Amino acid sequence: MLKIAVPENDQSVYELTTESGKKYFVRCPGMHLDDEREGLFCFLVEDDLETPVMFLNVQSITSFVRRPDMKLPQNANTPRWVLDLMSHAPGEGVLGFQTRILE
Repeated sequence: MLKIAVPENDQSVYELTTESGKKYFVRCPGMHLDDEREGLFCFLVEDDLETPVMFLNVQSITSFVRRPDMKLPQNANTPRWVLDLMSHAPGEGVLGFQTRILE
């Protein structure tokens, strides 16, 4: 599995590629992924909008590349750490993250 370390307050968009070749655009400020984690909390960027998600099947990630050419989505939420959303208002915590399986 690829190890990922995104600095605190890094609001950059990253291109995540899986073993199948599928690409996802994400933002995950302050997130770290290593052999012990089973999921990746991030903001999934699609059609200039973003959704908070927790990706499963993270062992299929083969590439994680910063995309400085991509701008923040219209509805960007910019916490210093993506997991800061766990401690906000009801509906914005764990329940506010959609679970998705990486293809």
